[in-house]
Amino acid sequence: MLRKSCILGLVIVFAAACGPQPVVGPTANPEVPLDTSGYPAPNAGGDPVNGYPGADSLLLGPQTPLEPQAPPAPASGLASISGVLVARDPFSAIPATNFYLTRGEGDDGRTPPEYLNGPDASRGDQAGTTDEGGRFSLTDIPPGTYFLYVWAPLTWREAEAGENDQSPMRIELTSDQQLAMGTVYVSWP
Repeated sequence: MLRKSCILGLVIVFAAACGPQPVVGPTANPEVPLDTSGYPAPNAGGDPVNGYPGADSLLLGPQTPLEPQAPPAPASGLASISGVLVARDPFSAIPATNFYLTRGEGDDGRTPPEYLNGPDASRGDQAGTTDEGGRFSLTDIPPGTYFLYVWAPLTWREAEAGENDQSPMRIELTSDQQLAMGTVYVSWP
């Protein structure tokens, strides 16, 4: 009985795998230009049906990053930040990228966290996404010492202390502070 059940299960899985599949490739969208092999040509959108990013694309934005916006007004007793994320090399804005702010570790909170698993709401991390020009902002942040992490391809990277300083950027926030961080550098990718 068990053997018949196993065989029946395998037949069902095989049949499902051999069933109709979504149409992709040269016949998916006749309006998409095709490359010499007959498949969709590279495009900046990264759409798997209608093309893919070209080899020269690291998903970076303009080489002259936009000016950061002023930090939003936080609720009473809290803080806010704003800035623009840029890749160090090549110097370009980092658009549409996830980032998060997390508290420092240690007795004084001045040590960067040793984990890079992404934002954790139970720790009080705050997350966001940069706009098309690499600009970001967060508001209503409790006072304290924080570090900023940015999703670079395949891993989280720490924001760096400055143009000529690749050590982790430590962010000290006080009550009612609106911190304009300006240009924030990230080693990318």
